[in-house]
Amino acid sequence: MRPARTLSANSGGRIAIGRDGNLFPQWKNSVFVGALRGMFLDRLILSGDKVGGEEPHLVDPHARIRDVRIGPEGTVYALSDDGRLFKLTPK
Repeated sequence: MRPARTLSANSGGRIAIGRDGNLFPQWKNSVFVGALRGMFLDRLILSGDKVGGEEPHLVDPHARIRDVRIGPEGTVYALSDDGRLFKLTPK
């Protein structure tokens, strides 16, 4: 099986797979990738065994994303390299 997406070794990527809860029903079948080098949080939209699209988040704060976690209610949390904690919630 070939990978759907390959991250470069120097991206420093952190991945959160899965999404529980119904907080973001539109984010079903998504994987979140935070990169130290890219300075944003990326949502990869899965379509079968391929990445069908992507949506950048946390672009404005130019944060180097150190870690990404999904809370039990479906909230996405991202921790930046400088210690800031971001919480993504519906508008």
